[in-house]
Amino acid sequence: MCNMAAYAGKGQAAPVLLRMLEKQEGLWGGHFTGISTIHEGKVHTLRVCGDVAELLRKTDAEHLPGQVGIAHSRSMGNIPLETWAHPFPVGDGEVAYCGNGVAGIFAEKQNYNALAAELAGAGAEFLSANEQPSPPMPVLPDGRTVHCSEVNAHLLYRAHVAGAMDLQSALQQMFREVSSEITALALSSREPEQVSALRFNQPLMWACTSDAMLLASSAMAFPENIFTPPAVVPACSTLVMTAAGISCRPMTEFGSLMHHDEGAYRVSVLLDELLAGGKSFTAVELSLAARKLWPPEKACCYTHLVYSYLRENLMNGNLVQLNETGNASLPGAAVPEWRFQKINKR
Repeated sequence: MCNMAAYAGKGQAAPVLLRMLEKQEGLWGGHFTGISTIHEGKVHTLRVCGDVAELLRKTDAEHLPGQVGIAHSRSMGNIPLETWAHPFPVGDGEVAYCGNGVAGIFAEKQNYNALAAELAGAGAEFLSANEQPSPPMPVLPDGRTVHCSEVNAHLLYRAHVAGAMDLQSALQQMFREVSSEITALALSSREPEQVSALRFNQPLMWACTSDAMLLASSAMAFPENIFTPPAVVPACSTLVMTAAGISCRPMTEFGSLMHHDEGAYRVSVLLDELLAGGKSFTAVELSLAARKLWPPEKACCYTHLVYSYLRENLMNGNLVQLNETGNASLPGAAVPEWRFQKINKR
């Protein structure tokens, strides 16, 4: 699981995106970090194995040019290579893709190995390919492991470039080929003024400022000068975001797979009970506990509800955020790992 952010506006995208990542990376990320922006007809991408601080230390990410961009902070992995960080660039600066999620209810139906082999046979170059096994990630015919999201990126590129689809439609086509419980963001040099996105069930919210539209995994990411309260992007939909606004398109063919009772009250009761004993929990631990409230054969929006609960209770003074660190994907490094604890109001 991961955290993401997107920007389309009149200012420089990179500084805003990096701040948005920092404000949420302790929720479920910090092990791999990357950013992509569009400038002068090309998508520019920088990535590291590490958190935002490491990206800033090793690269000039804060000064990456462009007024449209996406950024990503990934959870832990056992291959500590920057090539396993999102966004995944495809083509010569044509497309960048990042995703957040798990196979979930689609696990038994996925065919990543076959798709990776098909794409490699057609000439696709996988930057994440390496010799270290990492189940359940896809394996190429030559035995090398690749990141499943890079397979998604190549499928998106194929639909968009070879298939001549607009990027929003290409995201829907990608999802048909490798359905997962995900949210995704994408850029294309062919559509330089917009971010395209897909949300099946993982968290994604939007907000706006006086000069930009924003997307993020959590409302915690948004700056204080947003015009209206953050709003949830509809589940099972795709969208296009420009500096002028957002337009959504439903993915109706997948609607029956969703559990449409969000259960915000049940999540609130469960988390109140868990936190009442004074023990601290990570967002990961709370999300895994909340998932059990729904039938396993249906997709649900549990992580979004946990993030919303945490934000509301932090704002109301019911919880405290403990800014701790944990072991990182890169040996010897550490990443932000926030814990949340109930405040005793005696």
